[in-house]
Parts: sequence; C-alpha cells; structure tokens
Amino acid sequence: MRMNRFLIAGGLIAAMALVAFRMPAKEPVDLEDAIKKGMVKIEPVSKGGYSGDCINLKLTNLSKGELNLVLPAGSVFHPEDDGMQDIFVPQDQLFVLEKGKTLQRPVRGYCCQASDRSPSSGTTFRLAKSKNPKLLELASFLKKNRFTDHITQSAVWCVSDDHNVSGIYHSDRSKVQPLRDVLCKLTGQKDVWYSTDTDHVMDDDGYIRCEPKLITGAIKCKADAPVGIRAEVKGVDVEREYKIPGELKLPRAGEFEYDFNLRISGWQKGKYQVLIFAGDKKIHTQDFEL
Repeated sequence: MRMNRFLIAGGLIAAMALVAFRMPAKEPVDLEDAIKKGMVKIEPVSKGGYSGDCINLKLTNLSKGELNLVLPAGSVFHPEDDGMQDIFVPQDQLFVLEKGKTLQRPVRGYCCQASDRSPSSGTTFRLAKSKNPKLLELASFLKKNRFTDHITQSAVWCVSDDHNVSGIYHSDRSKVQPLRDVLCKLTGQKDVWYSTDTDHVMDDDGYIRCEPKLITGAIKCKADAPVGIRAEVKGVDVEREYKIPGELKLPRAGEFEYDFNLRISGWQKGKYQVLIFAGDKKIHTQDFEL
C-alpha cells in the first residue's frame, strides 16, 4: 500500500514538472498596443541628446497584473516641437512592470532628421511606429548586429538623410562591411574605396554638424619597375594641394596597395583627388569627397 502511495505521489510530481516545463513563456506585449488598451501609461522625456540613451521613459502599470512589455525595433518618438529631431529605435527593448508599479528606464534611440535640432532636455515625445520602410529594413539588420552608438547613428543618417556610406568608419573595415552593403542596397549608393572618420558636433542651438577628421583606404596600383611611390592630394572643386610625407619603396614591379591615411580636420567640403606617383611619373588617380 505504501509503495502504491509513493508511486502515485511520484507520478503527480512528474506530471506537474512536465506541465511546468511545457508552459510557454509569456509573450511581451507591444508597448503601443498596451497604451491603446489602457494597460500602461508612459511619459517619454528627452535627456538632452540625440543619440544613445537619450530618452527617459516612465512607465506606469494600469493593468491587474504584471506586464511584460516590448518597445519594438522600428518605433519612433516624435517630439512636441516639430523643429526638433525624431528619435528612431533600431532594436527591441524589453520592460517588466509589476502590478501597480511605476518604472523609469532609458531608451536607446537615434536621430532620424539630421537637419533639425537635437531635442532639448525635458522635451516630451509621442510614441509611434516608423512609416519609413527603409529605416524598418535597417532596424531588422541592426536587431541582429550591434555597433557603437556613433556607427549606428551614422547608419541611420545614411538612410534618413542620404549621408555618404563612407561615414561608416571602423579601423578594421571588415567589421562594418556588412552594414555598408546593407546601406548601399537601401539607399542606392555605390560603395566607395575609402572610409571617413567624423565627429558629430552639436552647436549652441542644437544643430549637428558632421566634421570629417580622417580618411583611410587602400588604393590599388601597378608599377612597371622597382621604384619609390609617393602621393599628393589635390582639390577638384576647392583650393587645396597637399604632398603626403614619406615614400613607399617598391622592391619589384607589379601590383601593390597604397595604404592611404590622411588627417583632414578643417578641410573644406568638396571633391578631391589622390595622385600616386612612381618617381616623377603619375601612375594612378583616385577620387574622394568630403
């Protein structure tokens, strides 16, 4: 009899464990849907920036239980001032909100209107879904591939404001080449041989400038004999001539790569050419643009 009791108890425990194991995880509720259904109230407020953790989101649970919420990739925060930038959210962000509780969390987002002013501290927002299909496709890629705030912001501006894909800079270009490929597909741009490292500078009025400071890239050339290789930069539509110091010694004739690395802080925006010389003979010309 005791044996039967042990068997019954053991069977019940095993069955309960099996049921618990098979219970599906509770799917998070879309934050915008939860707002429409009166389940949650939000108060998004600018922290005074345009990129990264730039919004403080206050959430209050109005439902009768705990809420698992998701702010989905592709969401956008519209500021109360139309002259300020919309903030685009490229990755899902999850929140767990206990019954009757209020929670404050930072929201990671990026400006998608480069010509407008950065939201000032205390600016309030309205939550919506982006209607830009290209930004939504970019978000699909960024959900699975994470980059620095600077690179992510540059990528968003490539799509939203037609910034040049050369601004997707990394000292190891292979780290960002898949992103550049996606951006070229979305924008119709042709990828370029060079990368431009820029500073994003905000002025006193909240407008942002992209100031180039470094251009790098590999220039493929061919020499007919062992020779010294040097380079010059010349403006095409701007006044600028610059001889790059140093010389590359080629031990033999044939194809080679010239490692172009030039600091251009303060240079005028425009079109330029890199001129490659073998001795005194010009053997190659490569274009770039600031």
